[in-house]
Amino acid sequence: MRVLNLVREFELQKMKETESIKEYSVRLLDIANQIRLLGSVFKDSRIVEKILVSVPEKFEASISALENTKDLTQITLAEILNALQAQKQRRAMRQEGAVEGALPAKHHENVRNNKKKKFFKKNQISTRESSTYNKAGVKKGSYPPCSHCNKQGHPPFKCWRRPNAKCTKCNQMGHEAVICRNNNQQQGVEAKIAYQEEEEEDQLFVATCFVGGESNESWLIDSGCTNHMTHDKELFKDLKPTNITKVRIGNGDYISVKGKGTIAIASCKGTKHIQDVLFVPDINQNLLSVGQLIEKGFKVTFENEYCLIKDATNQDIFKVKMKGKSFSLNPLEEEQSVFALKEDETQLWHKRVGHYHHQGLLQLTELALDFPKLSEEISSCKACHFGKKNRKSFPKSSWRATQKLQLIHTDVAGPQRTPSLKGSLYYIAFIDDFTRMCWIFFLKFKSEVAHVFWKFKARVENESGCKIQMVRSDNGKEYVLAEFDKFCEDSGIKHQLTAPYTPQQNGVSERRNRYIMEMTRCMLHEKSLPKKFWAEAANTAVFLQNRLPTKALKEKTPFEAWYGYKPSLKFLKVFGCLCFTHVPQSKRDKLDRRASPGVFIGYSSISKAYKIFQPQAGKIVVSRDVHFEEDEEWNFDDAEKKGQTLEKMKFKFFDSSIEEEDDRQNEIVDDASVRGTRLLSDIYERCNVAVCEPANYAEAKKDQRWIAAMEEELSMIEKNKTWILVDRPQDRKVIMEKV
Repeated sequence: MRVLNLVREFELQKMKETESIKEYSVRLLDIANQIRLLGSVFKDSRIVEKILVSVPEKFEASISALENTKDLTQITLAEILNALQAQKQRRAMRQEGAVEGALPAKHHENVRNNKKKKFFKKNQISTRESSTYNKAGVKKGSYPPCSHCNKQGHPPFKCWRRPNAKCTKCNQMGHEAVICRNNNQQQGVEAKIAYQEEEEEDQLFVATCFVGGESNESWLIDSGCTNHMTHDKELFKDLKPTNITKVRIGNGDYISVKGKGTIAIASCKGTKHIQDVLFVPDINQNLLSVGQLIEKGFKVTFENEYCLIKDATNQDIFKVKMKGKSFSLNPLEEEQSVFALKEDETQLWHKRVGHYHHQGLLQLTELALDFPKLSEEISSCKACHFGKKNRKSFPKSSWRATQKLQLIHTDVAGPQRTPSLKGSLYYIAFIDDFTRMCWIFFLKFKSEVAHVFWKFKARVENESGCKIQMVRSDNGKEYVLAEFDKFCEDSGIKHQLTAPYTPQQNGVSERRNRYIMEMTRCMLHEKSLPKKFWAEAANTAVFLQNRLPTKALKEKTPFEAWYGYKPSLKFLKVFGCLCFTHVPQSKRDKLDRRASPGVFIGYSSISKAYKIFQPQAGKIVVSRDVHFEEDEEWNFDDAEKKGQTLEKMKFKFFDSSIEEEDDRQNEIVDDASVRGTRLLSDIYERCNVAVCEPANYAEAKKDQRWIAAMEEELSMIEKNKTWILVDRPQDRKVIMEKV
């Protein structure tokens, strides 16, 4: 409706007899710019047609001359305004007996200089003469200096800066409209005309790329600009060549594009980054493209003299007030920045995937499904500083496996000082050299290695259809036991051992242990989780690493290399975050809470669900109906103060009935299922009230109470005629009772 009203207003415009062609064109362009800012297409040809049919008869001569010399459908707005203004000036020179020259149409500074040279060669004499006379035909030097502006050439009562002058543009006192600063703040127009009156310059803007006054901090929000653009090369953090070599401005001219890159700008929220910005040296204003913002998923609306920019969830990003019929965004003045959203989303996914390194995150857009495009930069992560420490990398092996299970790397890590929730102190990792797929098992004792390896071998060989050919480990005692060697020998598996005190020879396992523990520490620290959750964090770390890119594989993740299809990551959540689990109707009354709070501690290996630890109940549940608060965390310190210690939580956990088995994709193996030991006092109390039943008839007839019970039961059978006593048929056998 707003656009329709503006179009109707445009069609009703007519030039007044007392109005100059410049003032009339400004009026038309103001309406056209408002229509463009609302997102509608409004071509220059409509403005040209409107001027041709609505100007007074005194301009008929110029219009006729244009009709005879040019095709009116191809004439530009700058040409029609130049022609009409030139006729007005010629008429004024004849009437006043003075000679005055007019400046040609001003385009950009570089283009303008070339055209000025040609123009002044033809009009050099007339220009010199015009410089010494004003419009009244009086020499400028004949007046003393003005008492208002200290300039010569005009009397004080005609000065544009006299105190009693009122501007018709801004309604302010002290100047006239011809020198009003608001004239230099219009945008969304498509050519630039300049006129020289006395010694002041007033400019009419009609090009999206040319706006008066340079500003390195502010960005004009431009609906006609197809890309973000800037003229300041110093703003670029990185600048690369681009296929876009030039852009077209409203008057038909082309200006060169020198590159494309990311810009770092300072704001009240820190350094922000704008991506896909064109470097165009020939413009003099930073431009923020409305179209490019919309393409990135933002919503841009113009209403009530404000430009509102919102994200995809309809949340306000910032609100820019119109200044001089344009919208200028200064990041230093805004409370929030639209360019920070990508950075915030990058941080969130960085946490979701266990604080994985940033270069690996950028590759996931192509290597995984349902993963968004993230910012190329990421701010410092405190959890990564606490959890990671740089070490000298191990040398790379010169040989790689060429098929699944051709070589398995393995190593045992531990003991941990803090037992896990199920009492584990160690974990053992198995890595397939060909796919880099990793499996993790948790142990209470190192002596369990042989048994775990037997379970691992059965599963992976069943999944892949291949046989394990070789196992590489260090010289740990758990690997040199006779039981382990005999199992490898019976299975036809070659067992390679590293040289003593040279863990570098088993570099794949050593590096993987480092990555697992780094990610584990980061995730525990991020949400201030107790150390007893280290096994759940390590479990999740392996789950994530199998779905993250690795340098050992090209254009694939270990998951895709093993299973043959890309993993989906849309279900990932921040480890350790606060969450609320739906309580099934069968486990609650009508007035009970329908959700219970908990802590997210991993992904289920037997179903598409999440593993949630409920501190209040002291148990782990598996559910898909979970609401996550990824920015929040459970206050375990407060829980311990209230008496809910982790030891109590552990006891309840071991009594819970949740036990997970492996499925076809459970590259994560849950901590070994070990039931906790009950207190002896509890067992003794149960023995005191236990009722011992006889195992057979011989034991039962020793107790008169059992004899009485049996007689009562037999009498009831006879009374109810449950059985009928008959003679045995000759062809039937008697079924004896079981005692």
